[in-house]
Amino acid sequence: MTDTDLRNRRVLIREDLNVPVQAGVVTSDARIRAALATIRYALDQHARVFILSHLGRPKEGQDDPALTLAPVAARLSELLGKPVPLRKDWIAGVDCAAGSAVLCENVRFLKGEKQDDEQLARRMAASLGVPDKLVFDILAERERLGTTGLGAGIAIPHGKLPGLDRIVGLFARLERPIEFDSIDGIPVDLIFVLLAPEQAGADHLKALAAVSRLLRNREVCAKLRGTDSPEALYALLTEHAAPTMS
Repeated sequence: MTDTDLRNRRVLIREDLNVPVQAGVVTSDARIRAALATIRYALDQHARVFILSHLGRPKEGQDDPALTLAPVAARLSELLGKPVPLRKDWIAGVDCAAGSAVLCENVRFLKGEKQDDEQLARRMAASLGVPDKLVFDILAERERLGTTGLGAGIAIPHGKLPGLDRIVGLFARLERPIEFDSIDGIPVDLIFVLLAPEQAGADHLKALAAVSRLLRNREVCAKLRGTDSPEALYALLTEHAAPTMS
């Protein structure tokens, strides 16, 4: 961003402002403070700044007054020393003056925020020759039990698929990280989808543990993020892959 002339340009900044809020007041502003340098730089360059974030886990596509970003906008305004108004209907169009910023309402209120999950499900379904809705529903059901986002930008969505005769995996490295309700709040860019037969027991757990160990290896993840070669990605993943997985 420092190499670009931002004067009077529209700058969209996605930040993790998922902070604790009680009675409409932010109780810990550490994540807001961590975002200040980027936002201030854009404002100092006289850009028109639009800030996106989520807060909590509202039901996708539905407004939840308890999870509005209004308290975040208030605290951000205090820390910046200038007003940062909250825009609720921003998806229909929003603007602001050069050198000013607006905070767009909780992106989780929008339908389709997790559409990348569906795209992965479709790819997995196509490779298995099963309905994509079946795969997506199985993965979504597992996510409702608790996030499969491990932290550090990694997620391992998984589930058991009727009619499957082996454990299968699909790896994806995303160009644009997505929110995944990860335990550390960091958006996910490395996703390994793991599906197992309904009757799979220990083998499913062993495969899941193997993938988890692999993706917790910082050196391996750095290589996965650093190569554009499908062959190199495959080699990195299969070198430590569970023997029961294809």
